[in-house]
Amino acid sequence: MSEKIEIEDIEVKIEKDNVKRIDENWHERNEALVSRWRDHCVSSCKEHEKAARHFSRKNKQYGFPTALLPAIAVLISACYEGSNLKDIIAPITFLSSVSSVIYGVMSPAGRSEKHWSFNAQYGEIASLIDAELSRAKQFRRPPDMFMAEFGTRINCIDGNAPPSPGMGWLPDIFCCRKEKEEKMRKRMIDEIIDV
Repeated sequence: MSEKIEIEDIEVKIEKDNVKRIDENWHERNEALVSRWRDHCVSSCKEHEKAARHFSRKNKQYGFPTALLPAIAVLISACYEGSNLKDIIAPITFLSSVSSVIYGVMSPAGRSEKHWSFNAQYGEIASLIDAELSRAKQFRRPPDMFMAEFGTRINCIDGNAPPSPGMGWLPDIFCCRKEKEEKMRKRMIDEIIDV
């Protein structure tokens, strides 16, 4: 005894205890949602690239003085040991310590690397979505499985992504996570309402 049930785009056949499912078809609504996800990934990819370049510049600005100032102080003190150059060495040593503290608090190299990593992750997802949407509809993966996988991946990356350097040189711990979480929650609700 088999019974056939049709629900919009999904067709389900029930045979005794077995449920055979014929996959959902691709249509304009789920293609539009996946396209919005792709656009979000591309814009986030560009944003993280910009942030990574920003922190690379900061790494050079604060990294070189941190390394060079102690070397200059040692060189001056070694070359002019008998002279009265303590007035020059003391400010250089002080600047060196200040530069080291700023560099340590900022950690621009680590932050740059983190943004490059998220840039790559967003770029990969955008490329995979492009590849899937470029296939003919009958050769694509079922949209419900595709959207479940990529929706989860995007939400996971969005939740772990570091904030942009809009707050200047402050470390990530000082940036407001609540605003980011609220923005992500609002985006998810808007996507659900649009579908």
